[in-house]
Amino acid sequence: MNGQGACACNMNGSPQPTDKTPEVFFVVGEASGDAHAAQVATELGQLADVGLVGMGGQRMREAGVETLADSTTWSALGVAESLRKAWRVYKQAHRTVREVLRRQPELLVLVDCGAANVHIARDVKAQNAGQKILYYFPPRSWQREERDWSKLAAVVDGIATPFPWSAEILSKYLDNVRWVGHPVIDHLQPPEDRSLVRRQLGLPDGQPTVGLLAGSRPTERRCLGPQLLSAAAVIKRRLSGAHFLWSALPRNDRVERGLNRLIRARDEITAVPDCHDILRAADMALICLGTATLEAAVAGCLMATAYRGNWLMALEYCIRPSPAEFCAMPNIILQRAAVPELLHREANAERLAQEMISLWEGEERQARMADDLAEARAALGEPGAAHRAAQMILEML
Repeated sequence: MNGQGACACNMNGSPQPTDKTPEVFFVVGEASGDAHAAQVATELGQLADVGLVGMGGQRMREAGVETLADSTTWSALGVAESLRKAWRVYKQAHRTVREVLRRQPELLVLVDCGAANVHIARDVKAQNAGQKILYYFPPRSWQREERDWSKLAAVVDGIATPFPWSAEILSKYLDNVRWVGHPVIDHLQPPEDRSLVRRQLGLPDGQPTVGLLAGSRPTERRCLGPQLLSAAAVIKRRLSGAHFLWSALPRNDRVERGLNRLIRARDEITAVPDCHDILRAADMALICLGTATLEAAVAGCLMATAYRGNWLMALEYCIRPSPAEFCAMPNIILQRAAVPELLHREANAERLAQEMISLWEGEERQARMADDLAEARAALGEPGAAHRAAQMILEML
């Protein structure tokens, strides 16, 4: 790409310029995918003249992507939540397929959310075999177990993956596979002085500072949020000067209104809208399983991880426990228990508080976890993941 638009060829094969700006169509399914796609879109806008459109959220809109619908709530955890969302996501995915077929973009970029995006890729290819598709963050790319990826390889033309072992596995099924690194490296690093970060944010300093990150999905926040706030009360009794940073969301739904009422009544809790600020400022954090655990590792924030779903999700976990040995991203990367994992009933206020108190009082444990997080961070590659993904997109264009 030279930024001057696409080219066609005349009858003798010589290139002829066209006025059509090549279009890239992004599809994401959750908040983390929205952030990853926004980073790539920003890089694309700096590298070439391309049209940016797709299904996404606020981050993509801020990056200059024309978003046709908000798709950041498509993803689900567990059978119960998946069934509850299935019909709505099916309709939205069907609309996405129709829109892609109508617009015929030069490249369709699918980001994570395999439950919806793999079906979108299959349906688009079935009706337009010539549509080029790149999968960025392929489904379950964090898993190290071998599995058959032939069905995915049959419906995409390229894969950009954040993990080196994922690239090694997928390259057995598709030639155009590239390890681009993880984009979290691009915007997070351990701060040199957490006290300085706290002062810059106008936060109290000189006492233990604990982050409380309850996830982004409404179910996670409804089930885990109150346990984190109760854990803060227990910690406060043991560490009298402790202050807490709550990961606030801009949503104004019933769950957020209820949590905000609890927070406003607590002087020792400060609501912070950017979880990256929390991870740079906090000495340690209680974190819902997901991308935030990886971000904490990159920021060097000591942690205990947790997940607590509704009763149906807890029942499903008891009947059909996950075959994976680990759930937290730092543990998956290192293939060992570097950070605590508390699931469902274990993720109660007393246990969560005890993990934080034990970590605060154990200097040797702090040093060991800090070394583990640095090792996990190093495994993610060098900065520039979004730039490399954007370059791959331009090559495919």
